[in-house]
Amino acid sequence: MIEVVVWGLEGENAASCCWRQWHEKFPIINVMANTEKEMSYIEINLRQSTKEWLDWRMDGIGASDAACIMGENRFKSAEKLLREKHQRITPEINAAMAEGTRLEPEARRSYEKKQAIKVEPLCIQSSECSWMRASLDGIDAQRQTIVEIKCGKSAMREAQYGVIPDYYFGQLQHQLMVSGLDTIDYWCYRPEFGGVLLKMERDQDYINILLEKEEEFYKRMVAP
Repeated sequence: MIEVVVWGLEGENAASCCWRQWHEKFPIINVMANTEKEMSYIEINLRQSTKEWLDWRMDGIGASDAACIMGENRFKSAEKLLREKHQRITPEINAAMAEGTRLEPEARRSYEKKQAIKVEPLCIQSSECSWMRASLDGIDAQRQTIVEIKCGKSAMREAQYGVIPDYYFGQLQHQLMVSGLDTIDYWCYRPEFGGVLLKMERDQDYINILLEKEEEFYKRMVAP
């Protein structure tokens, strides 16, 4: 059973085509509304790295897909991503990715201690465009602070100089697009160094282009 919480959903938005289609596919056991949010989204109680979560990601466009779609990922093109979606190919987990997954809970606790805040991982999905999704590494109870956690050595080297790599820009902006927030915390952590906190602001011009490109990509995803 998937638990869903709706933030910012009101009026005719709740009857949108995307919402109805998603509602028919998945069972909902809890719906809430918060009209103070700038962006309407639903919260989905999925545990990351499970088969259910992988299927959910495969059926939509997540934050990690954004750089590929924008042509900003030097490791994977939009065409390769499209083939993976069509053929339902789950990318292989390399050593660095496995280490990041292993260190993430420790990194999250370190971030919480530094910021004096409690955050939890959460999957969110646009209530208006059901394909627009994001797996957040952390969000606070008030739904006003989100954090992206990186545990790679190269990311830490860059962060120590105050730099967020360009190939993460789309990923962070996608999360801001879905959440409707204006800033996102970028927390780099290594056990041997501790953590470095940077912040990225919302870039609405970039988001407008990102939304257009993601919509085009999704149409190709679902085309017969």
